Amino acid sequence: MQVISGNGGYKLDLGPCSADFMLFSKEVRKLEKGYEHTLEELERIAAMYGGDLFAGGGYLWAMEAEENLRNQYLELLYKIAEKYRGNQVKKAIDTYKKIVSAFPYEEKAVLQIAALYHQLGQHEALHTYYCRYREMLKAELDDVPSRKVRQTFQKYTGEQY
Repeated sequence: MQVISGNGGYKLDLGPCSADFMLFSKEVRKLEKGYEHTLEELERIAAMYGGDLFAGGGYLWAMEAEENLRNQYLELLYKIAEKYRGNQVKKAIDTYKKIVSAFPYEEKAVLQIAALYHQLGQHEALHTYYCRYREMLKAELDDVPSRKVRQTFQKYTGEQY
């Protein structure tokens, strides 16, 4: 690291360095190019995601990069969930729940949770999840589940939502 002065100011030269979001993006780009990762590697990459840049400070100049990182994270979580679906369904459900927690309007994940609980025959868990999801949407976004989500849960549980 070196401090350089000039033009009435100072500049900090960090030399070769990288940030967690840069490493995260680099690993995700490998996935996009077809490089196959193990489930453990995918989990490690997902753990690198630290949320919005600059603690969600709302800097306009960072918004595009934040959106790209969020989309990369979302796609990565879907890849992880799909890998778990084959033989670790409960971990797939947990991963879909992580998606919904980070992206409340991501209905595809909500519908996957419903389908997997139904597949496992866990109708009480299905009902409980719907109620929690509905409460979360109301509390955080002052919204309700979409018609499609309500109909899907009604079909699986026989309950009227």
